[in-house]
Amino acid sequence: MGEGTAKARRREVELTRQALAEDVERFARRVRAELDWKARLRRDGPQIVAIAGVVAVVLVAGLALRHRLRSGDGDDDLLEGATVDDVARELRALREDLEKRFAASSGGGILQKVAVAAAGSAATAGGRVAAGRLLDKVEAERRDTPVGSAS
Repeated sequence: MGEGTAKARRREVELTRQALAEDVERFARRVRAELDWKARLRRDGPQIVAIAGVVAVVLVAGLALRHRLRSGDGDDDLLEGATVDDVARELRALREDLEKRFAASSGGGILQKVAVAAAGSAATAGGRVAAGRLLDKVEAERRDTPVGSAS
């Protein structure tokens, strides 16, 4: 009876060893697949390019806005001939476009969602600055125009 138990125990140990070997092999294949940067780049390349593009646009827009604010120019070529309604219309269109892109990226990764949200925040901040500068310009023109003169 002891010999039958020993055989059963050895068989059980052998089956466990085989199962563990299969698990280790499966795990090793997964690790190799995750560490294969070429395959990962082929798989995630378009998403990485899109995120990098959005980040680059936001950075360039931020730097341009920063330069505009620090330059202290009284003349704003971008706002020349614009009205508050024009700026509001452009901001509305930009926000709708970003919301569409955000809705389209709902299946994307977290980095893509963060990039789209950052672009929306940057666009809103830039629009507020542009609208404020336009209102300052309109107010300055009103102060410079004599009260009795007709436009």
